[in-house]
Amino acid sequence: MSFCMDLAWNIHRWGPDNIEDFLVEWTGQQFGRQHGGEIAAIRTEFYRLAAERRADTRQGREARDAPTA
Repeated sequence: MSFCMDLAWNIHRWGPDNIEDFLVEWTGQQFGRQHGGEIAAIRTEFYRLAAERRADTRQGREARDAPTA
């Protein structure tokens, strides 16, 4: 069974507390175990930065950070 199918079949194995472990394991399987952690970290940072650029997340942050009179 492929790794992604394992994720789909065993939904209780992975959750918010260990999703980084899933990414490390998956990238290690795809690109080699010696690079799994580094690639997972790059991927996580890429998507974090991309989310900051989204209009819906920017609007909430701009409203929260706006000076009050």
